[in-house]
Amino acid sequence: MQNEISEPLLSLYKNFLNTTCQLPQITDEGLKNSQTHGKDLFSVYHELLNFIPKEYDSNLISFRVSTNPITSQVAGVLIKGMYPGLRDISVKMQHDVIDTLNSNYPCGGADNLRKEIENDEAWKNHLNEKKELFQKLDNITGIDPLNKEWHTWFDHYFDNLSFRFCHDLPYPCNKEACISSEVALEVFDVGNWEYNYIYTKSNKSILYSVARSLFLFEVFQNIQNKIMKLDSIKYRHNIAHDNTIASLLGALQITNLKWPGLGSEIVFELYRKENNPDMFFLRILYNGEPLQTSLKNINSWDMVPIDIFFQYIHTTFGTKGEILNYICNGIYH
Repeated sequence: MQNEISEPLLSLYKNFLNTTCQLPQITDEGLKNSQTHGKDLFSVYHELLNFIPKEYDSNLISFRVSTNPITSQVAGVLIKGMYPGLRDISVKMQHDVIDTLNSNYPCGGADNLRKEIENDEAWKNHLNEKKELFQKLDNITGIDPLNKEWHTWFDHYFDNLSFRFCHDLPYPCNKEACISSEVALEVFDVGNWEYNYIYTKSNKSILYSVARSLFLFEVFQNIQNKIMKLDSIKYRHNIAHDNTIASLLGALQITNLKWPGLGSEIVFELYRKENNPDMFFLRILYNGEPLQTSLKNINSWDMVPIDIFFQYIHTTFGTKGEILNYICNGIYH
């Protein structure tokens, strides 16, 4: 895509517009990566494990995307990687108001918790310590230091610099200087700290993560239905966002969280004991490794008896999600 930009806008954002991408849009390399990932998934779950069928079957396999077009772009090429001959497929999507894959559904309690987290002394001290870094970035990019969206955390700078890093593209420059690799790496470290603090380290993190993890309760329901033989689907693939994954990891109490990059994945695998069909176990993988957790009675979500997972969900969300409703309604103190 080649953008045509009027001169006033060009002069305002010229230091950031060294790109032919339009938000929201996956880059060519991102699409190639997604297709390769689809091929790899098929090689594991069909060729190695014979878990999914050779031919796509909607009674056994389900794909779902969020309302953000980026996830549909990824789904298209990922499915092509898994089933290259497939021409007709139904991909599920929830209404944008309640889309749990986007983690932005209405929840006043979550919004208030986020404000409380950003009002923590540790968070305010963090932003104060990084004033000089903000100043370096603003001076080069031309971003207004009074623009709150860019200065309540490093999210925007992280996004803009990380895609350049991943694609080996130059960082933004002005007439005098460019953002150096050292400054970019500092932004990445800061972004990781911020995500870790928001979703795991603040004393409000677990409440906030749970409030933004309604999708985890849906996963619990799907597993429960599968065990009760109420659902024929055996492979569900959901394509979401970094904040969705961060919320899930926070709700599962990951020991240390870094900003989830493109292609990050959480896999929930349900196992049944061969000689005891009523005994089930759950393994949760994050980027290919068993998820390490700070929960004292678990340590790792690796072949955990399913009753322990169910008990944790009931304790965290309620048996019918009522605790999540309490949090969203501000009843959490």
